[in-house]
Amino acid sequence: QLGNTIYEEYFTDLQGRFTLRVPSEEGALYIQPPAGFMTVNLPVIEVGTGAWTETTLNDIEMTELPRLEGVVLDVDKKPLANALITSQNLIHPLYLLSDEKGAFGAHIQQVLVDDKLNFMVEHPERMQRKDFTLNVRRPKPIEVQLKNYRPDTTNMEDGFGGNSLTDLVGEPALAWDCSQWFNSEALTLDGLKGKVIVLCFWASFDQSTHGMSYINELKALHHIFGDAEDIIFIGIHDATSTPIEVEDGIEALGIQFPVGLDKDPFVSFEKYGINIIPQTILIDKAGLVRYVHPEGRLHELIKVLRSR
Repeated sequence: QLGNTIYEEYFTDLQGRFTLRVPSEEGALYIQPPAGFMTVNLPVIEVGTGAWTETTLNDIEMTELPRLEGVVLDVDKKPLANALITSQNLIHPLYLLSDEKGAFGAHIQQVLVDDKLNFMVEHPERMQRKDFTLNVRRPKPIEVQLKNYRPDTTNMEDGFGGNSLTDLVGEPALAWDCSQWFNSEALTLDGLKGKVIVLCFWASFDQSTHGMSYINELKALHHIFGDAEDIIFIGIHDATSTPIEVEDGIEALGIQFPVGLDKDPFVSFEKYGINIIPQTILIDKAGLVRYVHPEGRLHELIKVLRSR
């Protein structure tokens, strides 16, 4: 790569070898390791052929990415189950839950953008959290003791999520209209009064990094709150997919919360003004829309609404 221009890219062969054509100017060679690995040294190598027509680089060593492991303690130093551990600077965000002993662990599989990985740990029900950092070059078990914090209850302005929805805030939620339901019998807004509603507009064909991160976060939060009587997660799938495609997508993604297939032509999407997916809207126990851009604070805002 020279400046912002990529001249050539190549996958290594079965013996790990590669050949690239490069310009005569000074440039940089970027090494992207396979999943689960990192380079022993920095993944960027300054190169320049100068007067040479061919040059050979020294071997580039790879090593396995480390295992993230640790334990979560609450403010009273007691092991905490179902704490949500979320990565902050991985390209594909990682979501983990602590077990009954407060322990958590996972092998890092993704290509890294930094030697230091940042995480946030959130209490499943209380306003307690803590950040920590894992140095992938010198990994060690992490002990995280949570601290009390004051939640941010402000509403983000339109433009954050791409949909213009702030006019909905404080108003009665609009009834959705779905042609078919999955993982549940048909659900109505009127029948859910007294519950916090996490209403998610999405589509199973969205396999983008953002789309998959969105679903993985919802799955983790549903695992935390799925048995609670005062909250429900509902997915509204866009109307372009067939029922079979929606059902296959739900199964492939391991979604267990209720999903409704929007009635054609996009009846529920148009009611709420959803033009870009995914999109989450939080509805309080009285049936009023409270948050329309909860990105980065979904867990926190769910706890705020449950406490009211």
